[in-house]
Amino acid sequence: MGVETSYLRNGWMFSLDFYQFEEIRYFSSDEDIFRQVGIMAGKYYGDRLFRVQLQGGIAPIWQIGSREGSETEKFTTAGLALKTGFKFIPLPFFSIGIDLQGNINP
Repeated sequence: MGVETSYLRNGWMFSLDFYQFEEIRYFSSDEDIFRQVGIMAGKYYGDRLFRVQLQGGIAPIWQIGSREGSETEKFTTAGLALKTGFKFIPLPFFSIGIDLQGNINP
């Protein structure tokens, strides 16, 4: 779950986003919780009601704990974020959509 604010100009998109998400583990119930802040730039296609966007940028990511409250090794690292998204735009200042994102980090 997250939020994003964007500035659009001549087919280019510049955005700042914040996400909180959990690691997916199939054979364990102890899921780690992470946060990320991203500074992204990219292109968007579409204008009125629907938009498809492709972006890349830098995104620091850090671990804040685990869902079960067990001891975790917290860390912070910078990463390269790549994101594609689909947005529905009912109002000029508001949109709702879904993003698929990857964060490549050391």
